[in-house]
Amino acid sequence: MNITKNILVSIPHAGISCPPEIPLKSLSDYQQELAINNVDWFTNHLYDFRDILDNHQVVFPYNQVLINVNRHPDNLEESVPLSVDDISVYKNGQEPSSELRKHLIRKYHYRFHNDIASYQKIFIFDGHSTVTGLADAGGDVVKDDFIISDWQMSKHDPPGGIKTAPEGFLDVYAEELDRQFSGFQIKLSTNTTYSSTYGYIMASHGWDGKSIKGSRVPLILQETNEKLYIKNGIPDVLMIEELRRIFAESLTKMLVRMNQTIKRR
Repeated sequence: MNITKNILVSIPHAGISCPPEIPLKSLSDYQQELAINNVDWFTNHLYDFRDILDNHQVVFPYNQVLINVNRHPDNLEESVPLSVDDISVYKNGQEPSSELRKHLIRKYHYRFHNDIASYQKIFIFDGHSTVTGLADAGGDVVKDDFIISDWQMSKHDPPGGIKTAPEGFLDVYAEELDRQFSGFQIKLSTNTTYSSTYGYIMASHGWDGKSIKGSRVPLILQETNEKLYIKNGIPDVLMIEELRRIFAESLTKMLVRMNQTIKRR
């Protein structure tokens, strides 16, 4: 069996489009600043392994400033925010109504997660980017080149947090990355950067068992520092190509080494 074919890659924050229901003239003058600080730039290319692994990926096309599919859909203030980092998303008096915000959740947020749930898969790779100096919800500051995680404990998670992959997956993947990236800083996020930030993808689609549980499968989240592949605001095409091939190879070796056998319950 080609196990890599059943890797599903989720890319929730690479989108820059605006849903047609939101009038462009209603957006504040801070859209460029908001996009620079909040879009996971070029991650739809960085983590696109389809030509290598013959796998599937789900990319959300809309800007997370407008709809954040990695926040709980019942929390409108986070999933369809009116402001981000105290910066207004909309012009004063032109904010979308509560009903429109709920409509956007039903139409776009639910669809993204339904797509993730519907794919036949044995593993989810949840792909993000970060920048040096960025602080997570707990105040931890990014210093590393790669942050990989299979655990989160935010205020929205049950006591003790949630683990999204069996023991060994994260360590083996980190080992494979380290073989290729000697000298780079790889952080395994257990109770540090980003573990205090709620991720709806991890909470809804990952689990730490070695079988499929409904539509849940083992999941690892990765943050790659944009300094590695963006230079002066311009994507380094050759570096993106090198990185994505190494990520794909490391994921393959991880699944082989773990001798992952998934049986549907």
